[in-house]
Amino acid sequence: MIGFLYNAAVSYRLFGASSDPRNALAHAGHSHGKTPIRKSPAPVEAPSWALDAVLELNGEWHAKQKVAGEIDDNSGGNTIYIAPGLRASYGRFSSFVSVGIPVVNKMSGLQSRPDYRVLTGMSFAN
Repeated sequence: MIGFLYNAAVSYRLFGASSDPRNALAHAGHSHGKTPIRKSPAPVEAPSWALDAVLELNGEWHAKQKVAGEIDDNSGGNTIYIAPGLRASYGRFSSFVSVGIPVVNKMSGLQSRPDYRVLTGMSFAN
């Protein structure tokens, strides 16, 4: 079966470590004026917790299936979900959970239609 998944997301830091370039630590070692800044070794920071709110649009498109050379009219279609969620991170570890609610549900023929979906995951960055 041929299919295509597409996604878009925005996130907002609720609390925790920031990568905001306006943060004073982000500017350590360079200057916006003519006065040179003495460079010092970057401080070693302990891992910190962070929590982000996430809002996604997730889509799934599937072509109609062929069974024994015949096209199944009860297959294929498009579903788009709005999925609010949370992402928690600690140092190099991260986990997330989101709940997708269908806002577009155009399935072909007779097919069961989803009420919602829950996605979870974990990751580790080297």
